[in-house]
Amino acid sequence: MHRVPQKDKLLAVEAVKSGLTPHHVGKRMCVYHSTVAKWFKEFEKTGQVAPAGKLDPYAERISAMIAEDPSRSTNSLHTEFIKREQVKVAYTRFSKFISELGFVRDSTTKLMERESSHSTAADRAATKSRSTGTDL
Repeated sequence: MHRVPQKDKLLAVEAVKSGLTPHHVGKRMCVYHSTVAKWFKEFEKTGQVAPAGKLDPYAERISAMIAEDPSRSTNSLHTEFIKREQVKVAYTRFSKFISELGFVRDSTTKLMERESSHSTAADRAATKSRSTGTDL
């Protein structure tokens, strides 16, 4: 299983609201239909869909920290994040989250940068949709 970004969950909810079945949307996003149904039910009840993990709400702040100084080590970013946000998170989870955001360290310059080939669940669904000639 893969983590699905918040924006992709909301796209799935919108697709179900437009009349597609959770099964169809789940198949396109490579997630179980029951998961899509759960997101939809949660959205109907609360007006929102919960993030996949506790770091998701901090994605923009973490990206900004990297942009401030892309030469910083992941350990340094992790330490500063914990101090700034007062959130306990394991180093390995933080490091993996940076990768999930699409950041990689360039082997030549040693700077952290966004990987151009980073794909989200929405990207995978769009690619699959184009290959089958149908929309999500």
